[in-house]
Amino acid sequence: MTYSTQNASGERTIVALFGKKKSNDSGDAATAEAPEKAKDKNAPFEPKPEKAAPFFNHAQVAHDSASYEYAMTMWVRGVAFDPTDLNAIEKFMASALRFNEQRGKAKGPTSDQKKALAGKSSGALKFSAALLNWGGKGFDWPSGLAVMKEANKLDANETAYWLGERTLQAMKRDEKLKKEPLVDLMTQFEECNGFDLAVTVGELAIQMDPSDQALSQQVKNLSAQSTMAQGGFDSTDQGSFKGRIRDQEAQQKLAASDSLVKTEGTLAEQIQEAVEDYKRRPNDMGAIERAARVLRQRGSQKDLDLARKILLRAYKDNNVYRLKEQAGEIELRLYTQALDALEGKLAVSPEDTELAEKASSLRKKRREIEVREITERVQNYPTDLTLKYELGRLHYEAGEYEQAIQQLQLAKGAKGKRGRVLLLLGQSFLELGWADESVATFRQAIEQHRTMDDDLGLAFRYGLMRALRARAENEEDVSAADEAFDIASKIAVEQIGYKDIRGQREAIMELRKKLKGS
Repeated sequence: MTYSTQNASGERTIVALFGKKKSNDSGDAATAEAPEKAKDKNAPFEPKPEKAAPFFNHAQVAHDSASYEYAMTMWVRGVAFDPTDLNAIEKFMASALRFNEQRGKAKGPTSDQKKALAGKSSGALKFSAALLNWGGKGFDWPSGLAVMKEANKLDANETAYWLGERTLQAMKRDEKLKKEPLVDLMTQFEECNGFDLAVTVGELAIQMDPSDQALSQQVKNLSAQSTMAQGGFDSTDQGSFKGRIRDQEAQQKLAASDSLVKTEGTLAEQIQEAVEDYKRRPNDMGAIERAARVLRQRGSQKDLDLARKILLRAYKDNNVYRLKEQAGEIELRLYTQALDALEGKLAVSPEDTELAEKASSLRKKRREIEVREITERVQNYPTDLTLKYELGRLHYEAGEYEQAIQQLQLAKGAKGKRGRVLLLLGQSFLELGWADESVATFRQAIEQHRTMDDDLGLAFRYGLMRALRARAENEEDVSAADEAFDIASKIAVEQIGYKDIRGQREAIMELRKKLKGS
């Protein structure tokens, strides 16, 4: 099978996607050999960036010429030689997002893409196949978890950690998520020595099942390992993060009363080493992200400012949006810290009008930044409907109902969010005075919702009641008033303390009397 690509000088070249490399071949990306199986199956995988480079060159040309399907294939074939190249994986994500946008839906890898990796069984190609599947399916969390596992098998720890971060974010967006996948993700973070996020994920799993004592103990153990890892007590082999804590004396010292000071001192050393490494290799993606990560871990204002500057400079030099996204998260964190401090002072001195004005101004500024960041993410991840929901929610909370409706209408297909989308959409129509549209939206939500007894079902009924009341008032519609009163009465019987249901019921009862002339 062949593809036609165009190089920088405008010449057309034909590359054989599935051909084998000849003995005197110059190393064309599309005909390069597949990674060989290690003779010793226990031997660690060794990245070969020089063999990956030709594939990446072809991938970039294909992406620039909008041949996104082929670009995806070339990225994953190159990554099979070097799974540690996060820059290439990031660019693969960009190609996959554009391709899924072109075809309208993330349907999984195409048959041509699957053929490119068919018949291969080496660990690196299994990783590439999993990565291709993840991109083809729109970066859902089950596929993300699968590719993280393959990265761990290759001891590509930085890659596994990076993939796990994104898998965790996708899991958080799944309202139907169960405990078991979280436990699985926790184990994978432990596997790559990402103890900090292993603890975070474990705590989320515990929230779903507080009775699981074994899990609680496991998370406690991980927390101890995380602390010891930060304290520099975990041994590593040949630069791998796979080494385990072996120094029992160091562990005992960690439990001593001065362990916190020692941990902080060692973290400072790690930050110094990471920042110096970054200064030596300012264009290396691993050095960039490592420096930013340890600075964020300590999290002082000075640390966060430096991490943000590093990420923004790297974004300017490399045009990798992920870096700007991380910088935006840091900016939000800084504003949140400042706002929390102000609100803490305001709680002590609630009569201080100057503090109140500063807090209000800072709250407004933080929201503006959050809207800006989510808007940029919507533009960069156009197939992620959850981001459109988040942007719609922010507009709704700010009273920008028309903008909210625009985003929420696009977000109806967001996995696990449809109910909340319809709730905000119905409320937005109502706030604009569009009672009929609000009624129609709430009826649709109720029809599609499985039960009316949960919080969301109750919110739908309450919203429909308000919309019907508005219609009755606007159009002097007796039947709408009757239906609104019936809903209000049923909610009051179930939960008389729900919002302002008593006042709503009384107001609708008076409206009925007025409309009926009695």
